[in-house]
Amino acid sequence: MDLTLLRPHAFREGSWVRRADARDMDDGYRTVVGRLAGKSPNRVVFLSGLREAMDPVPDVVHVLTDENFWLTTQVVRHARTVTPRLPVVFHTWQNVPMSDACYPQPWHWLYRLDTRLERGVFSSAAGAVARNSEGVGVLRGRGFVGPIAHIPWGSEVGRFAFVPARENLSDPPVIGYVGRLVREKGVEDLQRAVEELRFPVVLRIVGDGPLAGEVATWRLSRGRVEWIRNIPKESIPDAYREMDLLVLPSRTTRTWKEQFGRVLVEAMASGVPVLGSSSGAIPEVLGDAGAVFPEGDVRALARTIADLLADPSRRTRMSAQGRERAETKYAWPVWAARTAEFLGACLGVDDAHRD
Repeated sequence: MDLTLLRPHAFREGSWVRRADARDMDDGYRTVVGRLAGKSPNRVVFLSGLREAMDPVPDVVHVLTDENFWLTTQVVRHARTVTPRLPVVFHTWQNVPMSDACYPQPWHWLYRLDTRLERGVFSSAAGAVARNSEGVGVLRGRGFVGPIAHIPWGSEVGRFAFVPARENLSDPPVIGYVGRLVREKGVEDLQRAVEELRFPVVLRIVGDGPLAGEVATWRLSRGRVEWIRNIPKESIPDAYREMDLLVLPSRTTRTWKEQFGRVLVEAMASGVPVLGSSSGAIPEVLGDAGAVFPEGDVRALARTIADLLADPSRRTRMSAQGRERAETKYAWPVWAARTAEFLGACLGVDDAHRD
């Protein structure tokens, strides 16, 4: 397989800004670097690189943006100018059905614009990849009739050294959270749950965001809160290894629910027992390798934390199952093989569903 990757000169990934680096361009495939303009993530387009990336003409194009993103429309339209039947496959993270009444922006004209772009992509795309199982239903509900594959996102599993869960906990035990400090991530529920524990713990928060001011004031009646606001990406594996338990307590809102939870996979790859809420994709990401509590139920979260910390054999089992799940379902080679198989299938898709 010959692969050409069109990547932006720079893009934001959480709190990090990643820039194209020569070290990223020696992976056995052709890389074209383009420049983006617009408001990230959904209202950006390539100013350069797209024409070069599609010369020579590819057999299939996979655009890693959602159905109503400007960049997806740009790629679909450009592909039509290259050859009218060039198959384009988009992906989606959306697991909450979008509607005029359930839209994250206050301006209704933006919803109408997004819907128009979406319909144009639906009428032209040869297939779609949903990053969570609910995304399949959302696409069908919005009117996409082409083939859909559920292929979860991948992770650099090999970057995280597996360390089996310790039978003897840290003194005191370290309960960790890694991610954005926003209300929908449920970090406040975690703080309240830890406060209910009858023994001292360390609540280690790794991340930044709008709730940073509140997190800075948190204190525990038993134990302490440690907040690591800025951490280099290369230090994240070390942060996981210092935790006895990782918790992702996300809470569903009117317009959002957890779409994947990359930190779950990273923690599992590291051998850290993982506990997540029932929001969105968390249960399907964890499978039988993690523990799940009802989202928003602080007492249930506190009980589950206490039970896990008191059960070394269960933590050991979760640790091993987590690493196996990370390697077999979420490692990038697994993602690549499933993606290549689906793209190959889309080459032979009947064009009847496309205008």
